[in-house]
Amino acid sequence: MTNSQNCLDNSSVYCGTYHKHKNSSLYGKWLNFLHYSSYEELQEAMYKLFES
Repeated sequence: MTNSQNCLDNSSVYCGTYHKHKNSSLYGKWLNFLHYSSYEELQEAMYKLFES
């Protein structure tokens, strides 16, 4: 039996923006959930990525 409590331990999400995609750019970044201690911290990393 697997431990579903830690199902996000190895999960990542690729973040990009519609604006960049619309302008033919696939620039983005993989964000691994293990690197963030809270949703707010992950959200802050996404906002910083979108500023560039």
